[in-house]
Amino acid sequence: MVIHTIISKMNIFVYGTLQNQEVIKALVARELPHKKATLNDFRVFGLNNRYYPAIISSTGSTAQGYLLLDIDDKSLRTITAWEGDEYKPTTVTIEGEKVTCFVWMASHEAFIDNWDNEMFRRQYMKHLVRTKIPAFLNAQK
Repeated sequence: MVIHTIISKMNIFVYGTLQNQEVIKALVARELPHKKATLNDFRVFGLNNRYYPAIISSTGSTAQGYLLLDIDDKSLRTITAWEGDEYKPTTVTIEGEKVTCFVWMASHEAFIDNWDNEMFRRQYMKHLVRTKIPAFLNAQK
């Protein structure tokens, strides 16, 4: 008997640290295909005392980010584990296209101003990619 395994791939909208391919590559050991995307009726906020943001529903707002395309199951599991329990996968539609993807939305936090990816890149990315992600991946083994 031959058993066929169907591996479905999915798209993920990323809006924070994961919109940086350096972070993705550190997590899944390769760059992932992606394109710029806008998520309507959501807003990205910084979190008090955190280097990463949260996204919340906000009528009339837009969240800028990237759509990671055709994510394989192993990469999805790694990204999901990295995001942790604070964030809940939610199905959304991107820019009127009938594209379904996952957005990790903070369940609760102390929100501050808009999150700044350039500030993240300058102040935190090197430490994240060189220290935090390798420690996370070693703990997953």
